[in-house]
Amino acid sequence: PFPGNVRELENVLERALAITLHVHGASSDAAAGVLNDMAHEYLALGQKKRARSALERALAIREAKLGPDHPDLATVLTNLAQVLLHDEPEIATGYLERALAITHARLGQAHPKTANILNQLGRAQHAQAARLEASGQTKKAKAQIFVAIASHEEALRRSREIFGPRHPKVAMAAAGLGDALLAASRPGEAAARLQEALAIPGPTARKRARPQVRWPTTSPPGGARPSRRSPGHRRTGM
Repeated sequence: PFPGNVRELENVLERALAITLHVHGASSDAAAGVLNDMAHEYLALGQKKRARSALERALAIREAKLGPDHPDLATVLTNLAQVLLHDEPEIATGYLERALAITHARLGQAHPKTANILNQLGRAQHAQAARLEASGQTKKAKAQIFVAIASHEEALRRSREIFGPRHPKVAMAAAGLGDALLAASRPGEAAARLQEALAIPGPTARKRARPQVRWPTTSPPGGARPSRRSPGHRRTGM
């Protein structure tokens, strides 16, 4: 995070963008890069609207310059989806599906980016299921959480193959799958995946294993809400 105050950071970001636009032009890769960096800083400040605006501008520049299926677009699409994941998961899902299709076509299914995109896709699909459940659409929510589980399972499989079983990316994928399994009332399977995440060394292992998306109602689709303290799963802190 920027060491100064929020207003100072905003001024620095806007000056950096103005200089880049003046030197390189509004449709340059440099402008898209600065906009992407601005979005990262805005998101760290909790300013999602500004982060989204910056990323949408970056996406438009790169689409116009590189075409609709260039691998660099997948990064911007994934970043944009992360901004929208909890507030507009349906739109986030669309961006991630596009990013995954581009990455598969241009870089191959074994590329490291695919595992990360699949993990984010599972989170977006999980968030969709939670919104459906909150609106009383239990049957659709149940179907959607199974879609999320499938994405997380594939993300975990690829993460293990690409990075090895003890990599932090595997911990993130295992935690995402564990969270989705909890929502589907499968606490035993969830505990195994959360334990896998906790067993991988790293300074943020416990944070990775904490469920990231919670059901807003008392019960997940298809049954009673399982306890967060599933067998073998100890409570973790932020």
